Amino acid sequence: MISRPFAVAVVFAALASASHAVPAAPTGLVATLGNGIVALAWDDPGNTAVTGHQTRYGTGDPVRYHSWVNLASTSLTHYTFADLDKGVPHTFQVRAVDANGRGPSAQTSATPQNGAATVGEVSINSTPASGDTYRA
Repeated sequence: MISRPFAVAVVFAALASASHAVPAAPTGLVATLGNGIVALAWDDPGNTAVTGHQTRYGTGDPVRYHSWVNLASTSLTHYTFADLDKGVPHTFQVRAVDANGRGPSAQTSATPQNGAATVGEVSINSTPASGDTYRA
């Protein structure tokens, strides 16, 4: 026979641990390379209470990471690191944050390149002067 104080404690402990779960790791992390830049993009796997994301990068073996960068927007699922050492392998991490803490991180590696960055789409938000045109 189980005493009531023990049974109540077990139920309370189960409820407490369920309500303190940290967010799941981001999924689909990809890196796009440019001239000394790496643009990261990821998917949020349905974390409903996310208050933001954090990302960081590091180099070396073992990897020495820079400080986490806080991305406070709950809908932001991309970030670009600039002025990275070209030709040097970098490791990148992204994690979600909520009121219960920081979740596990997703990780990818990329090596920033020399040369011009590849541009997939150009958007110009300006009105040309009379008789001028903009071409992308």
